[in-house]
Amino acid sequence: MKRFLTALALGAAISLFWVSPVNAAPTGVQQSSFIAEAFWGITDTDALRHSVDVGVFQSQSGTAVLNAADTTTEFETNGDIARTDVTRIEDVSSGFTFTRQQPLKGATLSGTNIPATHCITLYEFGEPDREGRECTDTYVDLSVKWVGVGETSRDVFTFHLGPPVVPEAVLNEYEIKFLRQATATAQPGTFGYENPGLGTTDQAVLGTDRNGLICVTCS
Repeated sequence: MKRFLTALALGAAISLFWVSPVNAAPTGVQQSSFIAEAFWGITDTDALRHSVDVGVFQSQSGTAVLNAADTTTEFETNGDIARTDVTRIEDVSSGFTFTRQQPLKGATLSGTNIPATHCITLYEFGEPDREGRECTDTYVDLSVKWVGVGETSRDVFTFHLGPPVVPEAVLNEYEIKFLRQATATAQPGTFGYENPGLGTTDQAVLGTDRNGLICVTCS
């Protein structure tokens, strides 16, 4: 699984710290984001592998970004990969709507004619041939609904750096993730998959990622 799906298997990792007093005003940065991701593995007799991965990142300000949503098809010849077809949406923040239900209840994504890139890569003896790579601009439609299921897990990470290792500065950093397994349903037409479409997958996740950094006398 890609990106945040693997985080469901992580346990809590907590490292407590003490802050050393210094005669300087601290500068702090805090961020919060919402994450929704889904993965479909597709069986196809004409291809070695079909997969679709959709990931959405939404900042605290409400800006949503489609980060590296893609569909990949691998074809083989005599047991070796002969060609891959990849259609990818990467770091797109317009042309779609994204709404979420808190706390981690669900989310919906919908958009038509979203700019994407379609690349075909040819392989020789199982290795990609750079001269055989061709990319063109294209547009895709997306319609995905997430529903949270099961319990929510919590993962905490903290980090401290300062005296005596670094006597001139104090750095405190933390990250708190709340993750919930989900199901995701893609409507027909999503990434070009018409009836019956991609259907429902249980390889999906919803989450929040809250992190902060306080640095004293840092240059």
